Amino acid sequence: QSLQQGSTSLSPQTKGKIYVIFSRRVDSYIDPFFTELLHAVEMEAFSRRYPIQTVMSNDDLYNFSAENIDKYSAAIILGQISENNLAMLKSRFRNLAYIGLNALPESAMIDQILCSGYKAARSAVAYLADLGHRRIYYIGETQNEERYQGYMDEMKHRGFSTSPEFVCRSQLSPQGGYGSMVELLTKKQNFTAVFCANDDTAIGAVRALLEHNVRVPEDISLAAFDDILTPAASGHLLCGMQANYERMAATAIRVLRNPA
Repeated sequence: QSLQQGSTSLSPQTKGKIYVIFSRRVDSYIDPFFTELLHAVEMEAFSRRYPIQTVMSNDDLYNFSAENIDKYSAAIILGQISENNLAMLKSRFRNLAYIGLNALPESAMIDQILCSGYKAARSAVAYLADLGHRRIYYIGETQNEERYQGYMDEMKHRGFSTSPEFVCRSQLSPQGGYGSMVELLTKKQNFTAVFCANDDTAIGAVRALLEHNVRVPEDISLAAFDDILTPAASGHLLCGMQANYERMAATAIRVLRNPA
């Protein structure tokens, strides 16, 4: 948790409406990590009688009249957000909380509730390495992404190769994971394990492997972050790193309700 001083508190029922911003939404795709977070936020807010006013993307906010936001309202930001969009939110809300896997810069000066993607990635790579894997590939985003940095640091710590061919830059979606794995298999890359940055990426990777008659985990081991796989894919995952959605949601609501 990285908590800054808030400026106003929520009030239940008639005041203190909560807006939820999906800042990482790409077109109609939303990472299941954040849909799980939204569900946890909704449940926590309901239990404390703070209604969720609306759920929107950054684009929605630009078309949303600031007159509809009273001074007691607050917003929870799910996922990384640009400096410009954060400044826009600060101009509309007196109290903000951010939940994500990647820390915002200290200059953001808002409350941050973090699940360390960096530590999860290092733990996943360490687990695979302890099983004897040395050629561990990465599928996921790389820019400003702590899961990627955690993967790289643990690989270097273990003395393993971090050749560019080990990294497949991919959107965190089933389509991204599928395309990256097909590319690896087509190029006949010599790898024994893969760390996928999220479960959706792993779902696509598993599908590509099975279509190419590669057994998972017998031939290729996979690890991923989220641990919310569909039943069809979960049996093929060697390990999953799970976030505590309920605790993050409860902390965000508490921070908005009782700012320092």
